[in-house]
Amino acid sequence: MRTVPDQTQPPPAFEARQESQDQQGRDRLDALGAHLRGRRLVVALNDDGGLTVTVSGGDGHPAQSVVTCRRRPSDSDRYWFWDGTTSITEATPEHFPDAGAHIAANLHRLS
Repeated sequence: MRTVPDQTQPPPAFEARQESQDQQGRDRLDALGAHLRGRRLVVALNDDGGLTVTVSGGDGHPAQSVVTCRRRPSDSDRYWFWDGTTSITEATPEHFPDAGAHIAANLHRLS
């Protein structure tokens, strides 16, 4: 009698590749977080892999955004920073200062 592999679980090689990709995204978020802290924004890396960025408003009401780093299918699956469900224009992880400027400007407009 032949054993049938469990089809409900991804193969181990797939899991390792996913973990590696997730780590690459986290590494890029860490670099962006350091850049944003240098801009004096409050930054926290969340357990779910997002980066929460907060700026205090002049009226005491903070503005907040959760940024993620994931692959963009329309760009050959290269990593991009995302603000919610929208990719940040001209903000590939190789250009994290551009992403930082975009995020800071958006948050200051909201605060």
